[in-house]
Amino acid sequence: MKTSLLPFAILALAPAVLGQSATYDLDIDVSASNFTFGGDTSMGPIVGTPNHFQMDGFQSVVLSPASGPFTSGELAGGDLFTNPSTISAKIPNVFSWLPPLARIYIHDSHLSLASTPFAVNPSTGAYSASVTTTFLSGTVEVIPLVGSTFTVDLNTLPPGPPTTSNGTFTVAGGHVIGDSPVDFDVSFDDGAGTWADVWMDGDIVGSAPISSGGAQLSVSNFIHGQHAVFNFTGGTPNQLTFMAYSLAGPGSTNVGQLGVTLGLASPKDSGIRVTTDGAGAISYSINIPNGALGADVWMQGCQVGVVTNVVADTVQ
Repeated sequence: MKTSLLPFAILALAPAVLGQSATYDLDIDVSASNFTFGGDTSMGPIVGTPNHFQMDGFQSVVLSPASGPFTSGELAGGDLFTNPSTISAKIPNVFSWLPPLARIYIHDSHLSLASTPFAVNPSTGAYSASVTTTFLSGTVEVIPLVGSTFTVDLNTLPPGPPTTSNGTFTVAGGHVIGDSPVDFDVSFDDGAGTWADVWMDGDIVGSAPISSGGAQLSVSNFIHGQHAVFNFTGGTPNQLTFMAYSLAGPGSTNVGQLGVTLGLASPKDSGIRVTTDGAGAISYSINIPNGALGADVWMQGCQVGVVTNVVADTVQ
């Protein structure tokens, strides 16, 4: 769009300084977090009975900027557990009319996922991370057709080998939405020649409200020829506050003077300079020109070291 919405000056940009981050405990959506599993053993292949389950619990993730669109992240543990709490499998007998060579039960398994820091595409939320699985608790019970039952405490197993997760972290409806495909393995050995490798593949899908401790921007009365009202909350008290906007859409732009990364492409400065009150809040208005009808605009409030969520709206 070539028509300027308002007579704003372009923000001066400087070398990268990242904005504030937030740690989110994503509540797992059980119905969307579906897994399959199988494996191999010294006695033969593992066949799930059934071969699928779901995951529940929470996953912690550190995301920056705190209110999105996100440009970086890190999986930071949590507590995930299987639903149902016991998943079962068997090792079929080569003679189908005979009982299985063994039955396997994984009871009350709890695990966490961690990663090294990764980049997030602010336009799509897409990321690629190297993820390590650590079991927090639970047991594996193996009941062979011949011989004695043995159990393995899952929390005694070393963390699994790193695997790649290609997922997304986005903001929708005031919530952070995470979709993290993960593949991990459980390996154990009784020390007497019986071993097993169990693989589990699926998606961890969860959400959490945008951090209440982060700065927030809301916009109302976004109508041409009238004054739009901007409400900035959760910022630093008694601090000079700016409002940036973009006609190009979401993106990632470092603003060295403020020490933040805006979630906007080709951002511009509204020219408004206001100071928050003692609670870190401020409300102000901007006249929307008549010629701006139909313009799509992305807006974000900012202070030194602070950015808000990105608000997208169309001039009515």
